Amino acid sequence: SSLFKVGFFKNTWLILVLALNLFLTLLVIYVPFLHDAFNTMSLNGSDWGSILLASVTIIPAMEVYKYMC
Repeated sequence: SSLFKVGFFKNTWLILVLALNLFLTLLVIYVPFLHDAFNTMSLNGSDWGSILLASVTIIPAMEVYKYMC
C-alpha cells in the first residue's frame, strides 16, 4: 500500500532506527579519526545536493510504480 495512505510516522521503531542510522553515518563522515578506520572523507555541499536529489526521487518513483501496477 501507499506510503501516503499508511502514514510515514506510523512505525516508531523504523523512525528511531533511521535516526540512529543517520547519526552514525554522519559520525563516520565527519569525525576525523574515523576517516582512516572507515576510509571516508567529509562531504561538501554539492555532494549533499547530489545525495538529496537522488534520495528524494526514490519515494515518488515507487509510488508511481505502485499506482501503475
